[in-house]
Amino acid sequence: MDDERLDSLIESVLPAAPTEEVARAVTPWRRAMRQIILGIAFTMIGVGQGLLRFALPFAGALLLLLGFRALRRANAYFAACHVLAAAMAALCSLSPASDSVLPMYLPGWLPAALGYSRTAAFAALLILLYPALRRLRRDAGQTPKATAAALLVCAYALTWALAFAGGGGAAAWLTLAAYLASFWLLWRLAREIEEAGYALESAPVRISGPLLALAVTAAVLLAIALGMSFGDKYPMDWQRAEENGAAELRAELTELGFPEDVLSDLTDEELRTMEGAQYVMTRCFDTPKGGYASGSFENLAMTSVAGRLPTDAPSWRVVVHFRWKETPGFYGTEAFSARLNAGCVGRGFAAQGPYSGRVLYDEGGETFVSGYYSLGRAEDADDLDFFGAAADSLTGLMSFPNRGENQRGYLIYTQYETVPDDANSHIYTQPHYDRVVTPLAYPASEVLDPRRPALMDTDDAYRYVFNDVPPWHLWEYERPEAGGRADA
Repeated sequence: MDDERLDSLIESVLPAAPTEEVARAVTPWRRAMRQIILGIAFTMIGVGQGLLRFALPFAGALLLLLGFRALRRANAYFAACHVLAAAMAALCSLSPASDSVLPMYLPGWLPAALGYSRTAAFAALLILLYPALRRLRRDAGQTPKATAAALLVCAYALTWALAFAGGGGAAAWLTLAAYLASFWLLWRLAREIEEAGYALESAPVRISGPLLALAVTAAVLLAIALGMSFGDKYPMDWQRAEENGAAELRAELTELGFPEDVLSDLTDEELRTMEGAQYVMTRCFDTPKGGYASGSFENLAMTSVAGRLPTDAPSWRVVVHFRWKETPGFYGTEAFSARLNAGCVGRGFAAQGPYSGRVLYDEGGETFVSGYYSLGRAEDADDLDFFGAAADSLTGLMSFPNRGENQRGYLIYTQYETVPDDANSHIYTQPHYDRVVTPLAYPASEVLDPRRPALMDTDDAYRYVFNDVPPWHLWEYERPEAGGRADA
């Protein structure tokens, strides 16, 4: 066989040479620069709502890591960019994981530290990208310049200047134009270096890029799942309930009309604050009435009770109670409130301590009880009552476990008359209940100060209800001709 026939035979069995387009698509330089450009774009895009506000920075950090990982042997500046990209990936992984738990489980400085560190790392990366590209052009035999990288640094600095100045309008459009021009110039620069015949050998790696990205993403999703399973609720001190005492006092209050199911939840010490009560006023609702109520509150019963204390100045010990007739599912934080307004709702009245209350549930024939995670009185200037006064409430914050049944709780306070002989005297309780209604409420937050959820609308994640309890008109009880008591 002669040499020509041998060459023809070898060519016939060899695969066809790849086209120029295919060869360019698999070039390490082209692939790495595409990842870097997309990573910078995703990191710079600011989306304030939805899942994208978490996904875009995370995806951008991963793309930057993969791109600079391949170029880290090109020169020392690219190696430094690779270190910064790795730091950004770590910070962008910690941020969504920390958002899956309530702020109380984290150091107060951590969220701000993560944000500032990520911003500083990205700014330093953009600055180092300029000399990295200049050195690469020089190595490729071209003029050492990197206008696109310099323009990116200026545009990023302008973005922060606008953020601090609160500006917009023409300056914001100018910044957007600078970003678009920068990305276009970066893409042209990548093509020019490649067309100059610059040969880049991708840095050796033990784990492929796709596998690394998949492993980091899986670890972040696992951390989020664990955080939402164990860190999205208030820490409660659940204990087995002690047996009730003060049987004689309980019998006296029951005879006055105090509901037995509410009475059985009160402690002996709380009962003694009502010793000698002259009469009891009660409002019971199997389902919240009036105000706002969604389907998730159909099984919520609310009861308001006021016992007239044997004091010279008219005063009442008030108990506001809730009970879930069927367990609705507990996915995070909850809050139970009673409106106290001293000036308008409850005209001529004010509320005072001692304040107390507990939450309870049943499991396996036993009752478990805990104090509220937080119980206190607060004035909310953003929430006005009918008369335009700031709402004054006694609020308990709590979280129920994902087990048991007959979840319930109550608040106790004292209401006293500030304007004697007011012909319009009456008492309101207006109980409110706020809760998380879905396990997908991410990021985790307190129900009275919810953060915007990533996977749904706020109204789909957090719900509240208030029971529009009719007032007790005290002249029906206090007038001598009424015999000291009338039916509520």
